[in-house]
Amino acid sequence: MIIIVGNKHFTHHRGRTEEKITCPSCGHSLNFVLNTVSSWFTMVFIPIFPYRFKRRVECPFCRTCLRVDKEKYNALLKTRKRDRIRKI
Repeated sequence: MIIIVGNKHFTHHRGRTEEKITCPSCGHSLNFVLNTVSSWFTMVFIPIFPYRFKRRVECPFCRTCLRVDKEKYNALLKTRKRDRIRKI
């Protein structure tokens, strides 16, 4: 019997920062994108349970990701701009 196990990563977009942040890589001052990346244990390609969460802010210009600690991420999350979905 063969059991296939592994992991899968899911990225959840949480909005944009209210304040403009200067990117250390490209130097642009923009509203960064708030992302949460969760890693899941999978069995036979089915996600079973999460085992790691990473909190990141991403530069929308050059796509450089910066890790932030939980307290700073939650503070940014409270003051975020929510992206509006346009109806066609």
